[in-house]
Amino acid sequence: MNLLQKTLAANATFSTFSGILLAVFPEKFTEIFEVENALVFRVIGVVLLFFAGFVFSQVKEHNDKLVKFIISQDALWVIGSALLILIQPFGISASGNYMIGGVAVVILLFGLGQIRGLKILNEW
Repeated sequence: MNLLQKTLAANATFSTFSGILLAVFPEKFTEIFEVENALVFRVIGVVLLFFAGFVFSQVKEHNDKLVKFIISQDALWVIGSALLILIQPFGISASGNYMIGGVAVVILLFGLGQIRGLKILNEW
């Protein structure tokens, strides 16, 4: 397995795990984040599961354009996370903000690994 495949597989696995947790236990996240709407966590979880399936589809044989799309989605996640932490539009708890920040760092690392892996394969 090359770097791109490993990073895509890790991204998809992390997204699957996160998606399941959010979709199955949204009430737990409302407690941690100290917010009231559990539906938003369930929706994010389901969307993450679809994203994970899409990312898994690129592990064995990738399409450069689709991998770049995945990288762009990871970048949007990181930017959105930073904005949530900086602007504080929903009154999320400190614990929730730490979780958002931690996940954003992981996603940033996936994005950087995917860029590097694609560059190695294609001199992108």
